[in-house]
Amino acid sequence: MFDVTKYGAVADDMTDSTPGFQGAIDACAAAGGGTVNVPAGKYALDMTTLRSNVELHLEDGAEIRSILKAVPQDTADLAEPTSKTRRWLIGGINVENAAITGKGKIDGRGYEIFWPKEDGLEHPMYGQRYWPQFHRPKGLIHFRESKNIRIEGVTLYDPPMYTIWTLGCDQILIRDIVIRTDLKGPNVDALDIDCSSNVHITGCDIESGDDCITVKSDSHELGYDKPSEFIHAENCRLRCTSCGIRLGYEGDSPIRNCSFNDIVMDEVMIGISLMVAISPNDDRGIIIKYGTKITDCTFERLKINALQAFNFQYPKNPIDCPDPIKGYLDNLVFRDLDITAYRGSYIGGSTDAKIKTLFFENVNMTLTGNMGSDFAEKVPYPYPVWNDLAWSGIPWAYYIRHAECLNFKNCSVTLDNAFGGWKTEPVKTEDVAECNADISFKRK
Repeated sequence: MFDVTKYGAVADDMTDSTPGFQGAIDACAAAGGGTVNVPAGKYALDMTTLRSNVELHLEDGAEIRSILKAVPQDTADLAEPTSKTRRWLIGGINVENAAITGKGKIDGRGYEIFWPKEDGLEHPMYGQRYWPQFHRPKGLIHFRESKNIRIEGVTLYDPPMYTIWTLGCDQILIRDIVIRTDLKGPNVDALDIDCSSNVHITGCDIESGDDCITVKSDSHELGYDKPSEFIHAENCRLRCTSCGIRLGYEGDSPIRNCSFNDIVMDEVMIGISLMVAISPNDDRGIIIKYGTKITDCTFERLKINALQAFNFQYPKNPIDCPDPIKGYLDNLVFRDLDITAYRGSYIGGSTDAKIKTLFFENVNMTLTGNMGSDFAEKVPYPYPVWNDLAWSGIPWAYYIRHAECLNFKNCSVTLDNAFGGWKTEPVKTEDVAECNADISFKRK
């Protein structure tokens, strides 16, 4: 047992305790591994590297408060962060058999350091929000190319950007943690699992100002191709201003063999988002060559209360891209879902990269609220990724375009206190080869 206070850490919320934390961690690693203990009290901490075979344990009443600064990059002219400078609050590269545990708290203080308000910019669900104006470190807790990492029991607050970001990792356990990021915070994803495999997420309670559970495959950032696969999330509660569960959006490596079970989503903007690729050469520095293949994933026993239940897209526009999209969605199963939504769902491939096979069973969707007529005559193509929030939305329960085969078995759609432009036809298709729609419909 190595106590950080024995190495110079001071629990006064003012003294920079980074040397004490790093000294205890390094001494523990040099001794062959063990536990670095953080007693109750508040500790100011800058970037700290965890070592192999070390468990950083926060006692009940211990609180780490970040004093991370903006990334020192003189040429940076974008608000989006870069990971090239390899900055985080706690984490490491090529770390094995390490853990962050305990009943303590870690406060990223993003609201104090990195999120000045900008008047006139509103979130459609939560009103005035914060917008980044500094070059932020990308992860509060970040592990890269690491193995056998455990994060358990701790409470995490207000990161500068992502709360937990794993890149190129294997064998990750995230269990019984609480994440609270300001619902008006910018890009504050809770869990970003990126080019990582054999990940188990269980018992987590998450409120996020962006996405809650995100699986990405950013091979360009990692520097080589590595799938995100064998990722399992279960028994979690999610609330957020963006997507409860998102797969894709950035990256070219495959995403496959993932499962999401027994999850409750309450007040999310989009329940499940699957996105093959964003626009190429995005102005935030994200490089997409052809998009990810999202295959062999299951979503079972989910309870979803969302503005929109499903949003599946191939938004990279072939007109603007010299190379065709090669990514796609295939063999995805959605079973035993209980949904309340205020807009219909969009399920859309592209003209040159169609959705392959999706299967929906026992999916019961209740639609409610006032629906306008903006998309009644024509749904835009390419579909606006986020700008659809300016309109009333999809008036069908499911709008499906550019797909090969969709199967609905024992599903239902109910209009409950729904008025305005809602359509009584549950499914609207465009360029869909086969759609077997066993969907009952009723209006309360």
